[in-house]
Amino acid sequence: MGCFSHCTSLRYAILPDTLTHIGSYCFYNTPALEWVKCLATVPPTLGNTDPSNNAFPFRNSTCNFYVPDAVINDYKAAAGWSSMASRIFPMS
Repeated sequence: MGCFSHCTSLRYAILPDTLTHIGSYCFYNTPALEWVKCLATVPPTLGNTDPSNNAFPFRNSTCNFYVPDAVINDYKAAAGWSSMASRIFPMS
């Protein structure tokens, strides 16, 4: 399973600027997850970009994503991230 999968009390996550990939099931079944701050200036690739597949990292999450202001449009257009575009916001 993924590193944070089934962490049912996890509410927040801050991902480092060096992150390049978020693996399948990483945040699977994290129902309390409210927000993720991703410091990477290049959107990390996602383990599975098919939103109908349970392996999609944020499949069962309704959390918001906060990313560097200058690259918000890059995140909103990136594979997998684009399906969550309405929940991606600038950090400022």
